[in-house]
Amino acid sequence: MRRPTGKLTAVSYSCRTGRIQMKAALKLMTFCVLAGATAWQARATMLPSACGPDKIQFDVKTKSVPLALLTPEPGKALVVLIETLDGSFLMPPSTRFAIDGQWVGANRGNSYFVISVTPGEHRVCSGWQGALSEVRDRSDMSPLDAQAGKVYFFESKVKYTGQTTSEGAFRFKQITDEQGQERVKVSKLSSSTPKQ
Repeated sequence: MRRPTGKLTAVSYSCRTGRIQMKAALKLMTFCVLAGATAWQARATMLPSACGPDKIQFDVKTKSVPLALLTPEPGKALVVLIETLDGSFLMPPSTRFAIDGQWVGANRGNSYFVISVTPGEHRVCSGWQGALSEVRDRSDMSPLDAQAGKVYFFESKVKYTGQTTSEGAFRFKQITDEQGQERVKVSKLSSSTPKQ
């Protein structure tokens, strides 16, 4: 048996060079995978600043109730938050709503809920609630200059565009009083509680 002499032969040199190149390639691949995962995670949880933390999700229940007169408390404004579906969803998505960076509730399907706010400048946010990043990317915000005694209507309209819950177009905007009253007439009242 021959002892290594410490001299590099062409074969041993190419093996060492191959190992070094392989290690470098593995390090580069690992870096790319980690960087991509971090970027995807950051993108998946990016919401407008008017929304709340993405980790807060809601259980939503809806029920048909007789339409009540929408009257604000004295010294307050009333905000009516509506989800409207356009198309037929096998499982309708839930839409969360936030005011000034705090989630205040959610709707599921053609439904609405009402919240009182103090007069002044507010930011209203709406976004789909879901585990898929393409669902979470569907969020938007709108400014509100609330005046005491007034009622404001905001609608998240979800249009069915495919086969699954995550395949839909999302639009959020303030709507007129007349449009809001019409939507509320044909919608269920929702109640929601944060999931534990």
